[in-house]
Amino acid sequence: MRVYHFTEQAYPPAWENNGGSLRIVLPNRRMDPKIAGDLFHRYYDEWQLCDELGLDIMLNEHHATATCMSSTCIVGLSILARITQKARLLVLGYPLGHRPDPLRCAEELATVDVISRGRLDMGFIKACRTSSRSPTRTRCG
Repeated sequence: MRVYHFTEQAYPPAWENNGGSLRIVLPNRRMDPKIAGDLFHRYYDEWQLCDELGLDIMLNEHHATATCMSSTCIVGLSILARITQKARLLVLGYPLGHRPDPLRCAEELATVDVISRGRLDMGFIKACRTSSRSPTRTRCG
């Protein structure tokens, strides 16, 4: 049995006085780059600890939300491919519909798989409407 650590890399400071939404319509001006940088470092430190403890790691992505600072999985996967040694790296919900060139996606993911020495696992989705269209639609497909 595999056990995965998962965090959406939340940005908690935006949870207060959010104007009614933490997802989709959160403007970039609500994010302090220093706090966000510190949080990113914290999340990568946690993932390195997971690797040391024998846990696997799962990533996903969302856009314009305080509940997930990862706007693209490829950045996190690239970093984790290099700084971890044993953990399987799972991207669950890689939205191909948001990418203009599926071949480029395949090349990027293949490169991550090579850097990780074959530890990359993938789950694809067509797209998620909450990340690319109306904030009132929430179905992914």
